[in-house]
Amino acid sequence: MRHLGRNLRQRQRSGTKTLVQQAAAVLRKLGDGVTAWIPGVGLVNGLQAGNWLDAAGTTALTVDNPLGLAVDANATFGPELVINGNFSTADDWAQNYDGTNGWQISGGMAQHTGALNPYLNSTYPLTINKWYKITCTVTGVVKLETANLGVLSLLVGTHSYYFQATLSALRFYANSAGTIDNISVKEVTGINIIQTTTANKPSLRRGVVNLLTHSHNFTNASWGNYLGSKVGTTLIDGVACMEVSLQANGSASLEHTQPAIGIVQTIIFKIRAKSSGCKLRVQVGNTDLQVVQDIPMSWMYLVYQANGTANADAISVRNGYPGAAVNFYIAEAGVFRGTYTADQILASGGIPLTTTAEASSSSGSYFWSFDATDELTTTLPAGYEAATIISTSKAGQNTQQAQNIVGTYSLRGAVIGPELVVNGGFNADTNWAKGAGWSIDAGKAVAASASGILSQVIPVVAGKTYKVTWESTFTAGQFQLRVGGGNGGYYSTSGIKSAVVTAAATGVIEFVATSMSGNLDNVSVKEIAPEEYGHFIFKTAPSASYLAVMQRYANRLAGL
Repeated sequence: MRHLGRNLRQRQRSGTKTLVQQAAAVLRKLGDGVTAWIPGVGLVNGLQAGNWLDAAGTTALTVDNPLGLAVDANATFGPELVINGNFSTADDWAQNYDGTNGWQISGGMAQHTGALNPYLNSTYPLTINKWYKITCTVTGVVKLETANLGVLSLLVGTHSYYFQATLSALRFYANSAGTIDNISVKEVTGINIIQTTTANKPSLRRGVVNLLTHSHNFTNASWGNYLGSKVGTTLIDGVACMEVSLQANGSASLEHTQPAIGIVQTIIFKIRAKSSGCKLRVQVGNTDLQVVQDIPMSWMYLVYQANGTANADAISVRNGYPGAAVNFYIAEAGVFRGTYTADQILASGGIPLTTTAEASSSSGSYFWSFDATDELTTTLPAGYEAATIISTSKAGQNTQQAQNIVGTYSLRGAVIGPELVVNGGFNADTNWAKGAGWSIDAGKAVAASASGILSQVIPVVAGKTYKVTWESTFTAGQFQLRVGGGNGGYYSTSGIKSAVVTAAATGVIEFVATSMSGNLDNVSVKEIAPEEYGHFIFKTAPSASYLAVMQRYANRLAGL
């Protein structure tokens, strides 16, 4: 075991393979029949996600669209099976031509004429229910008979398709004019999962999913007001927003009136007071009132965690101090299934922008989101049971489940980089730039009614994600954390804290104080490598000791 661990650490340092790739290699060596399905677009941490919009695999899938086919990420392609795929001669093909109708090989292609429907058959064998990838060039109307897709109408032009063989040979047919040429067929090892019915396809998502429409457009009619007014759009601190005025009444509100979206766990608003004394609360439907919060004259995230009990037929921001009118600015809004903090939402790229439909984040892990009727299925080789991957309910968390498979496991990990902060323990009055109200004394950064910025230049890179930890003590005020300009949230409570922040630019770590009194200590910033994500199934149930080897392996690679 020690020898195995040493090899793994050496491979990690070399950076030649990702966690999932290395885990897959170990699984293949120790187990039998291992398959991986990777949600995502293109390469995801070194593995080909192989997600397709359509079940034939002709259109690559993009975020927030339905999944028709997920190719096994551990799949390999066998040798070329087609002989004479360019029809240079009439050999190796059964033409079925009666002199007027049917197929004939001529001019370096197979051509169909007439209204009859005879077959063009290959003379080389396929194995029924095995997966194959076919590439060909087509004109007119040409069809291919498959097991998973039924009769597949081939697109005009040069395209590739994934299919399961329903016959022991290729069979093309047509009932009008058409041609086919440049045919290539290779076996695809592994197990692919598909869904041919659009209404039953899960969606590819990323990060967190905002269920609220028109999330950044408060001029839209879905945003209404009661006992108040939408004053107009403006730009505050470089942020496009809507100014809102609410009368001195506890029912005065800015409300989103989209149709019911079911049970939600988290509601968030990016909001800022226009003047001091602004108090607001969040309401979901007619219940679940949030306690009144004082809103500062700086941008903050107002978060309400409903704990899965809020049925969001409407959400609203209401006057929290009925004795006086309030004025505030609002820039963004979000509704999510799942309990999230503002830091977690910001770490996924911020509140996702929506228009007329729900939308995913711009960063974060990929996943498949299932409604109650969605499912992915496959025909497994001999020795496996039939497989269906489904979820139980749209109202629940986004999940992936496997039924009737002996074992299914997910593997995740993240590699933490070296320390980027110098003198994070404030052992000397060096390395840090101190704005108004900040000083360094007795091994801490001290804020005395601070309104300035405590900062240090560190080598962060735009678009990369960092874990920030610190210890803070507050007696008054708050600070905003920024890493390379990326917003890490607002903090006003004492304790050991951490945040995950995506840098917007190269630059600095900043603690931007607002009337803060207290101190900071033990500041740390380290890069987080992208999270690996994989699903693995097993032909036979792995032993507990085998899974323990996997866990130790994953922990070592994750630096745990």
